[in-house]
Amino acid sequence: MNSGSEAAPPHGYRGLLRPDDASRIGESSSRSSSRSRELQWPINSPGYVPDLDYAHDIRYALRDFERDQLSNDTEVYTLRCASKWSPDNLSSISRFLVRSSKIPIPEDARKLRISPTAFRSLISRFEIPAAFTAALCRHYQTCGTGFRDLSGLGTPNSTWDHWCLLPVRVQVPCKDDARVHTKSTAGNNQMDPFHYIHLSDARVDIRGSHIGLLVRCDSSAGQTTAIIVNFQDGRWSQIVEEPIGRIKEAIKSRGDTDAKVEPFFVHLIYLSTVVRWWNNVLLSFNHQLIAHEKRLQEEMDTLNSLTSSDLSTGINKALHVMAAHLHRYGSELGRIEDIVLELSSRHERSISLVDMADNERTASVAHEWNRAKLGFEQIISHLRAVRNFGKELESKIKNILALVTNDKTMQAILQAAQQDAKLTQQLAFQSQELTASMKEDSIAMKTALLSMPFFSTNPYLTTATRFWLWVVLSVPSTAIAFAIYLRVTALRKERIRRQLAKGPSFDEGESGDSGGRENAIPLQAVGNGR
Repeated sequence: MNSGSEAAPPHGYRGLLRPDDASRIGESSSRSSSRSRELQWPINSPGYVPDLDYAHDIRYALRDFERDQLSNDTEVYTLRCASKWSPDNLSSISRFLVRSSKIPIPEDARKLRISPTAFRSLISRFEIPAAFTAALCRHYQTCGTGFRDLSGLGTPNSTWDHWCLLPVRVQVPCKDDARVHTKSTAGNNQMDPFHYIHLSDARVDIRGSHIGLLVRCDSSAGQTTAIIVNFQDGRWSQIVEEPIGRIKEAIKSRGDTDAKVEPFFVHLIYLSTVVRWWNNVLLSFNHQLIAHEKRLQEEMDTLNSLTSSDLSTGINKALHVMAAHLHRYGSELGRIEDIVLELSSRHERSISLVDMADNERTASVAHEWNRAKLGFEQIISHLRAVRNFGKELESKIKNILALVTNDKTMQAILQAAQQDAKLTQQLAFQSQELTASMKEDSIAMKTALLSMPFFSTNPYLTTATRFWLWVVLSVPSTAIAFAIYLRVTALRKERIRRQLAKGPSFDEGESGDSGGRENAIPLQAVGNGR
């Protein structure tokens, strides 16, 4: 796209294709409608490279893509800029954009607003690379990028194109409770980073998608063509239309100059927009992590261990989901950085070719190319800062998970201490019961000892006439034994009492050792008596 001092203002068209576009696409469609040509595609396409592309796989991928993701109606946004240099055009294909809640939403709103026939005509007219078509058909898979030198000249006046698939993540407001999201299939599979994730404290959903970008530059004619396929959800119409609005603004800002618009400006606009979206996503992640950490620290200070345990389990699960998404985000950001570095390298080669063409170099052209070079450097710097921020968030998740683990460990220690206290208490109760039972056993043994003669089978107790013999022998002997025990105990206590009443005596000249030795005997006796 380019513009000059006499450039007409750019304009956009939303709806069916323009009459001239429709006629060209219709003619192309009529030529390619036969079954034989469909079977030959993409072999008969100029964008097919048999060394790199597999026709059978691409053909079936396109068939599934047309069935599942293309609409019956065609509504392509076209942007044209007429200048004294040449007409440039941009075609943007997206899903149905919901600009108002009052407009009716078609049943196939989730599909791209282009019919299979129009899509094949678009491929044929612009000679879209078969690899780019395959990448669009399977945008959910990882893919590389492609660069073609269509003229084969390798000079500043050559024609080249570049295609890529940009992974994007955007944040959209969502005030629903987390339990509401579990009712849908995607919401119930948030552990999968290819699905969206709901951040309850930040009150946003992080939605992932892709943007296919094909830019072709005809340097000799000064013409730039861009084909954009935006897979983002049409409910976020402002997000989808933001880069298009920036492209129109960029063309208008150059409308008063005589210089051609630098062909890489479409890449610069989309890449800078995507990096800014990524930065917003990571900021929301940081907000959610701070909320989890605060809640965990507050609950760790409470005394309700059961509630704290339930909360730790919930936070642990949420953190693992966020960690899985951050790992995926790191891969996607790395992919964007590779694309930017590749474009910057291609741009450096183009600059060297322009510098060698002294007859075509002007101050304004050099300024535009320099501007793009500095733009790529700025995007790379911003992108690396965003990636470092993502790595910081991954480290933060590890720290919070360690805090959750430590909290669980402390809870386990406290629970073990409580169990130990309960066991000690049970042992004390059992010891008391054992002491009581031992006392009962002692009484029972004494009773048994005294009652043994009654249950004896000796002959002298088998007749009642001999019972008096046991009474005469047992009763006096028992009384004598108790009397002896009581007498011995009384004499012992009396001796101890006398020794305590007498007290220690110290003689002059013999005080120390002998008195101490004499007094040691009673003290020892007292100790033994007690």
